[in-house]
Amino acid sequence: MISPMRKYTFVVYSNDYAGFLRALQDIGVVHIVEKKSAQDDDGVRQLGANAARISRALQILGRRKTEAGVTPANKDSAEAVLSELDICLQEKEKLDQALVILNKEIGILQPWGDMPVTAIEALAREQVHAKFYVVSNKKFSEQWSAAHAIAVVHNDGTNTYFVRFIQEGGAAEPELLGAEEVRLPQRVLSAALAEREKSVQANAELQTRISALAMGNAPDMLRAELAHILSEADFTRATLSADAGVEDQVRILQGWVPAEREAQVAAAADAKSVVTLAEDPAEEDDVPIQLKNGTFSRLFEPISKMFALPTYMELDLTAFFAPFFTLFFGLCLGDGGYGLVIMVACLAARFKVKKDVKPLCTLGFIFGFATLVVGCVTSNFFGVTLYESFPSLKQYILFTDTKDLFNLALGIGLVQIIFGMCIQVANRWRQSGFLAALPTIGWIIIIFSLLGMAGAELVGEGVANIAQYTALVGVVLILFFNDLRANIFLRIGKGVWELYNITGIFGDLLSYVRLFALGLSGGVLGIVVNQLGGQLLGIPVIGIVLYALFLLVGHTGVLLLSALGAFVHPMRLTFVEFYKNAGFTGGGKAYKPLAAKKIK
Repeated sequence: MISPMRKYTFVVYSNDYAGFLRALQDIGVVHIVEKKSAQDDDGVRQLGANAARISRALQILGRRKTEAGVTPANKDSAEAVLSELDICLQEKEKLDQALVILNKEIGILQPWGDMPVTAIEALAREQVHAKFYVVSNKKFSEQWSAAHAIAVVHNDGTNTYFVRFIQEGGAAEPELLGAEEVRLPQRVLSAALAEREKSVQANAELQTRISALAMGNAPDMLRAELAHILSEADFTRATLSADAGVEDQVRILQGWVPAEREAQVAAAADAKSVVTLAEDPAEEDDVPIQLKNGTFSRLFEPISKMFALPTYMELDLTAFFAPFFTLFFGLCLGDGGYGLVIMVACLAARFKVKKDVKPLCTLGFIFGFATLVVGCVTSNFFGVTLYESFPSLKQYILFTDTKDLFNLALGIGLVQIIFGMCIQVANRWRQSGFLAALPTIGWIIIIFSLLGMAGAELVGEGVANIAQYTALVGVVLILFFNDLRANIFLRIGKGVWELYNITGIFGDLLSYVRLFALGLSGGVLGIVVNQLGGQLLGIPVIGIVLYALFLLVGHTGVLLLSALGAFVHPMRLTFVEFYKNAGFTGGGKAYKPLAAKKIK
């Protein structure tokens, strides 16, 4: 559900404005209506740039682990930390660039070794010049040695490296076909290797300096500074979001306050002698959204926020899709053994992760439990159908036929579609009155009527005949009430077009077949892993070890792959089929009160 909001207008004397904003920031409950120009302020931009710089530094230091033998480096200020880190990173970048060049030079010099530079320079003074070549062994000709002054330096089994000496001013010598001239670097191999060793050592020292920063007080200091900067950025935007009044003597500010927190705002306003005007939101207001769900539904808020927040005037669907999503995950994964693994992993993770991550572990545990339940009712554990190995269990298994699972998937889909339409009825009735909800009621009537006619053998001919007339009632509701603002003729035309949506409903229903298909495919993959692993048991001595390793790796891969699909596809069914039939529009902005920031 959505927390009720109240719209507040504050009238503050200009001299008291900054102090009043600080008071609001201390209580942290007022969502300020910010002006767009406040985002473009140079001061706000500079604060944002500073925050980005600190965030980058925290990311770099956060990747460092405690190193033995490194003395933690403590600094006096956040700026000192940033300056030290910047110097290290700049020097490291230069060293990295130098190492790239050195490695390239060493790669060129490696086949030549340490060339006698002094001798080559002496020959050059005598006008004898040395040129360096490389040629594949297939193209190297022994006749070259007889016709030219050539000295072979190295052969790596594929290429031949040689030096050719040419007398300046002598007769022009023919080209060596297939040979490629090599331009050697100025330094010799040993000098390049020594320089690389020196650069690697310097790089290691820089890494130690960065690790020392990470082990000292730098992270805490940077987090505190980041929180301060973000709080100041919010404060500055709030300062710039007020309108001037009475010849610049007062400031007029608007904001949103959760209804249950009004007393705190009223107390802060009274303490500063601020005039306040509180009112309920109007239909056209862009009200910030604060979700307020129960213990179970709150776990699913990260999923609902991945799509969009509801607008203030519509229902929050988190609590309505949560049970379905849980069931969908279990059906898509479908293997009780995998569900048990997920439960154990999430339970163990809860003891190690940070507090804000614990709810995600709880959500994973619930998904694992749903999978375990599905695995129990289908007798599927790690790709093994238990009742085939233990026939006495078959009487306790609810679903032994894939046809039953197929029908179950369609049945659940039909229930969720109709449930979504019922939510749409409630939403339209709440927003625009009963008449606006009649077209959706018409669709619900048509669906039940079609079910009655299709199931004549179950419900009886009498009910099936009545269903024909109730279906006409649904058609009439769609034709005449689809758009209350249009005239009757345009309304009928729109209704005829809307009736074509019956194909969309059937398409939505068929989308739920994926619940059956994914569960089946995951089970097949588990069976394949077991069968392939079983073939390893025939290997003497180590067969059982290879079999265990193969099962471990194989089932881990299937679990990860299937779990990804078991999360993504229920999300699609929720955000496409369910949200559409529930009439969800979304687009709400999150409630973000002016408050002092805390960086964990």
